[in-house]
Amino acid sequence: MSNTKASSANVMQLRPAVLISPIVGLVIALYWPTFGQLWRFWETDQNYGHGFLVPIASAFLIWRVRQRLRELPIESYAPPAVFLVGALLLHVAGFRGAILCASALSFVLVLTWILLLFLGKAFVREIGFALFFLLFMIPIPMLDRLSFPLKMLATRMSVPLVTGLGIPVYREGTVLFLPGFTMEIATACSGLKALVLVTAVGTLYAYVTLDTLAKRAALVATCVPIALVANVGRIVIIAMLSLRLSTERLFHLVHDYSGLPVYVIAGALLAITGGGIEWLSRKKRT
Repeated sequence: MSNTKASSANVMQLRPAVLISPIVGLVIALYWPTFGQLWRFWETDQNYGHGFLVPIASAFLIWRVRQRLRELPIESYAPPAVFLVGALLLHVAGFRGAILCASALSFVLVLTWILLLFLGKAFVREIGFALFFLLFMIPIPMLDRLSFPLKMLATRMSVPLVTGLGIPVYREGTVLFLPGFTMEIATACSGLKALVLVTAVGTLYAYVTLDTLAKRAALVATCVPIALVANVGRIVIIAMLSLRLSTERLFHLVHDYSGLPVYVIAGALLAITGGGIEWLSRKKRT
C-alpha cells in the first residue's frame, strides 16, 4: 500500500514537468527572434554588455535554492488569463513595432505566468528575485538621454577635487584643460555604463549578502551615487596621471584602461556601504 502511495506521489511530481516541457518549448520558439535581438543588442551597446551574464546569474540564484524547491509541494495556481493575454499582446506590439524592451519584458511575464500555473505561488515566490533580476538584461528606452546630464555632472564635480589636489584645471562644458593634456568627457565616459552595471551588480549583491528588504533597499538606493562617485574618481585619477605621464602614454592608458578604476572604486564602495548597513543594523538591535 505504501509503495502505491509513493508511486502516486512520484507521478504527481512528474506531471508538471511533463506538461510544462512542451509549453516551454513553444515559448522559446515564440520568443526566439527576441532572444536573437537581445544577443545582438548586448554585443553592440556598451551600456548592456553585462546582459550576457544576467540569465546566468538568475540561473545561479535558482540553483542556490534547489533543495528548498524540491521540498516545496507542487500546488497549481490559476493566474488570471487576462495577464497572459496582455503579456502576449505586449510581445506582438513590441515585435511589430521593433520595441525590443516590450518583447523582452513580455517573455519574463509569460514565463512567470507559466510557472505560477504549473508550479504554484510558493515556487514562484522562492525564485521571485531570480525572475525579477532578468529585467536587468532588458534595454531601458531612451536611456541615452541621461548621457549628457551625467557628463556635465561628473565634469562639474571633478573640477573642485582636481583643484584641491593642486592641479590647475579649466573647464569648458565637458572639456577639462589640464597642464599639457586636454580631456573631453565623451559619451563613452559619461558614467552611464557604470550606472547601469553598478545598479545591476548592487541589486544582486544586496540580495545575496543582506537578509531584510529594508537593508537591501538601502544598499540599492546608494547605487546611483556610487556609480557617479566612481566615475568622478576616474576623472580625478586621470588628472593626477596627466602630471606624471607623457600625452601619448596617457592617451593610450585612458583609451584602454580608464574604465577599470570605475569598477574598482564602485566595487569597494558597494562592499563598504553593505558592511556599514549591516553594522548599523546590528548596533540598532543591541
